[in-house]
Amino acid sequence: MAEAALAIAGGSTPPPIAEMVARVFEVTDLKPSTRKTYQYAIKHFIAWAANRPLDRTILVTYKNELREIPKLSAKTANLYLAAARTVFRQLFVLGVLPFDASKLVRSFEVGAAHKRHPITDAQVKRAFAYAVKKADTRLVLILNLLLRQGLRQKEVVDIRVEDFNEQAATLAILGKGRDDRELVHLHPETVRRLREYLDDRGVKSGFIFPSRKARGRHIGTAALYRIVQDVHDACRIANSPHGWRKVFTSKLIEGGMNLLDVQTYTRHRSLQQLTVYADRISFAKSLPTYYAVFDVDAKEAT
Repeated sequence: MAEAALAIAGGSTPPPIAEMVARVFEVTDLKPSTRKTYQYAIKHFIAWAANRPLDRTILVTYKNELREIPKLSAKTANLYLAAARTVFRQLFVLGVLPFDASKLVRSFEVGAAHKRHPITDAQVKRAFAYAVKKADTRLVLILNLLLRQGLRQKEVVDIRVEDFNEQAATLAILGKGRDDRELVHLHPETVRRLREYLDDRGVKSGFIFPSRKARGRHIGTAALYRIVQDVHDACRIANSPHGWRKVFTSKLIEGGMNLLDVQTYTRHRSLQQLTVYADRISFAKSLPTYYAVFDVDAKEAT
């Protein structure tokens, strides 16, 4: 029935793109979290494609347009593109369009030159000193959740008081691409700061970071991003909030933990993602030897 509702009889003109997108998401098997993310991301494409013909090269044109948007990160551009590709793939599968426009376009590549430098130990100290000086228990907790737990921004805002088991020192979080919550073991300092925050703000139930505008909702990831970015601006940290998760991962590897155990804490889907960190850390450790060897040669030459 759903597929029939989307089908076009006799090659007639397809309905407006916004209508087709809504119906596509109704009949596409996606995880709730993925569906929600794509429904948000596709709004950009809908606005852009409102008066454009749906031809085979529309996603190629869209990708080129995304490339020209100032300050649009490759990650965000890929999210917009992935949502549009999903829609067009389904439009073809369901028989709405006679072609699969998603096959003609690939994701944006993120080169090493565009990756930010990691947050340093000195910057970490500055950020925590800044938060403590402001006497802001919420900000101190957020930094602990990012640094000592390596939580993603979406995972942070989703936390509820009921997810916190103080005696067991665990937190049930809704991980990336997950439908069910998974347990995260908390560092003692995170437990202390979480209890301090809950007592200070009088939060007894529901989301630990409730929205001030929408009753019963949590703050959005955009709001969290701004909170952390304000700290970065004040402490001269040229990095995104996601940089804290990279610090978390790097610290575990630098501490001597094997990659299988690191994966348990970071919850990366594959070890291959972690080998990038391990290789970078190993390379950084070998640099002093490299410098020292050629310093000696340079001195002998002079």
